Amino acid sequence: MNFRTDSFPALWSRNMELFLVLPEKSPAGGGERLRIIGKKQYDHTGLDWRKPLEAAYLTSNDHALFAELVSDLRNRKSRTAAMEHNGETCVWACGTPWNNGVGLVLVVPRDIIVSDAEAIRKYVEERTRTMLGHLGLVAALVILGVFWIAFRVSRAMAGPVKALSMATREIATGNLGVDIPEIRSQDEIAELAHAIAAMQEDLRTYIVDLTAATAAREKMESELKIARTIQKSFVPKQFPAFPGRRDFDLHAAMEPAREVGGDLYDFLLLDEHRLFFAIGDVSGKGIPAALFMAMCKSLLKGTSHKERDPAQVLGLVNTELCRDNDALMFVTVFCGVLDTRTGAVRYANAGHNPPVLVRAGGGAELLSVHRGLVLGAMEDSVYVNEDMVLSRGDALLLYTDGVTDARNTRMEFYGGQRLLEQAALHGALDMAGAVDALMEDIGLFVGAAPQTDDVTLLWLRWKGKEDGSQET
Repeated sequence: MNFRTDSFPALWSRNMELFLVLPEKSPAGGGERLRIIGKKQYDHTGLDWRKPLEAAYLTSNDHALFAELVSDLRNRKSRTAAMEHNGETCVWACGTPWNNGVGLVLVVPRDIIVSDAEAIRKYVEERTRTMLGHLGLVAALVILGVFWIAFRVSRAMAGPVKALSMATREIATGNLGVDIPEIRSQDEIAELAHAIAAMQEDLRTYIVDLTAATAAREKMESELKIARTIQKSFVPKQFPAFPGRRDFDLHAAMEPAREVGGDLYDFLLLDEHRLFFAIGDVSGKGIPAALFMAMCKSLLKGTSHKERDPAQVLGLVNTELCRDNDALMFVTVFCGVLDTRTGAVRYANAGHNPPVLVRAGGGAELLSVHRGLVLGAMEDSVYVNEDMVLSRGDALLLYTDGVTDARNTRMEFYGGQRLLEQAALHGALDMAGAVDALMEDIGLFVGAAPQTDDVTLLWLRWKGKEDGSQET
């Protein structure tokens, strides 16, 4: 909020300071202090409450009075006091206008307020000393006259100043509707009244804007929480997913970097002996990625019910995603079909990270996969089926690049090598325990660094028949 330069008195307002403050405890038991969150500053463009401030605190060497003032602010009481500020005695007026603890502090040098009266007093004293030696009675009469004039002038000044002080105290308590006294003179007191009125109007506007912005932000946060809940419902989250099956074990986890993300995973039984599984990562983040993720997830699920060939599934989904893709978004996907009788896996890849093959006897390695083009880029893209056979107890670990690209506070990447080591270390656990252990290790590595990308894992182990045999 801007104050016009020409609305300020020539002397008073240049020395007057207005602060929006927040009481807080000083570190290491240093007592109370007032953190400045808004300040009326003076420059050639005017006064701006919204001008960014570096960390600053309002203090006074009059510690006892200052502590009482902070206490009154915390208890939402208004207060005036004469205390030191920047090396000179000032009049402080303060109060807490809002429920969030933010207070308003007005600081005016005391010498400025009484400067006119002091000038008159000094003039009277000087003239009195000069004239007493020469005029006697005349000097006495002059002195009486001067004191009478000084009294009238002081009285004329004290009334408006007192009225402005009371109005300012009301503003400090949050009453922005208080009437500012009308000053009919053309002096600095009138200019000060105009400045306080302008400040009052600017505060009203600021509070209205702040209230609207807060309501909009809260509404957006609420909508994003709902969107996060809806998005989580798109992916399977009940584990064990197939309680009656003993021939395979799987578990998955997803942690978006924001309220909503672009990662996806899915799995479903095509028939009694074929398990379809997939993982994907949409370009970008936030709501656009979440919407594209939901569409891709639905297409994968619907297409896999009709077409069991992984390459054909990717081709049909790519064709649908390319239609009307004005946003030019794309998604990487790895999908496959496990024959639960033999351990045979047929898989196809659309630009996704190669899975980790975790051997039952120990050790882990990246699975050799054809790279393939991402879905949503070119409508006539062709995808390739590849085949492998899992041994009893072998597992496939599918992941998104939010795992390998996770960084710690030293800007080091989690990386593929650490992923292989952790996969081999936790590969003997059940899949739920393995996923939890790997997610925990990623969290320990990242530490206090912010999460920059969605993290998703899907771990699938083929266990074969309980008697150890394999069907042909």
